[in-house]
Amino acid sequence: MDLGLDGRAALVTGGARGIGYAISALLVAEGASVAVADVDAEGAREAAAKLGAAGGTVVAITGDVSDHASAAAMVAEAERAIGPLDVLVNNAGMWIVKPFTETGPQDWAREFGVNTHGVLNMTHAALPGMIARGRGSVVTITSEAARVGEPRTAVYSAAKAAVIGFSKALAKEVGRHGVRVNCVALGTTRTPQAEASFAPELWDRIAKAYPLGRTGEPEDAAAAVAFLAGDRASWVTGQTYGVNGGYAMP
Repeated sequence: MDLGLDGRAALVTGGARGIGYAISALLVAEGASVAVADVDAEGAREAAAKLGAAGGTVVAITGDVSDHASAAAMVAEAERAIGPLDVLVNNAGMWIVKPFTETGPQDWAREFGVNTHGVLNMTHAALPGMIARGRGSVVTITSEAARVGEPRTAVYSAAKAAVIGFSKALAKEVGRHGVRVNCVALGTTRTPQAEASFAPELWDRIAKAYPLGRTGEPEDAAAAVAFLAGDRASWVTGQTYGVNGGYAMP
């Protein structure tokens, strides 16, 4: 199915590995030019080289989404390289898995810095151009922890909930300019970060909490993002799509 992404320009944060890499790969396969943005410069270069080897237009961008100036510089660099952005995917994220009482202000600042302020910073940089051109799609990766809450990730849950509220409000604000804003809420997805957070023996136990009997793969998230980014979703905005194996049914 043609998702309406051919010839579009997209920037994916946290694109060097895991879910961001899978999103970038699918967008390239659908004909989009992609800027793979990541705080890991070497990882971004390697991802871009691998994705570009198949013939797509892919560039590597390095920066820190939690820093407003860095976010603006990434958008500007991406647009110089691949043209005005049609799609922004806010995928970069991090979590600290601890009881809330064992965390402190520095931890909270890190989690909100990437998961919430990172979304604000990147969207703030990309949005004026989209509004001026009369079209654009912003897709933000959030978590089902934002909607149901998860123990030991209270601050992460709060930070991810914030971007859902932000996206709903922004969708109402910019819809008249032809810009759509949506979220994809994920259940536990097998990524390098997740595998580093959970002991190997826990994965089977985690999978049993899902009606479909398995945890997610990065490609599951990528499929939802690609749909929301493209023209097939031209009448979809302000929504939070659950990609969670049935774990949450809000």
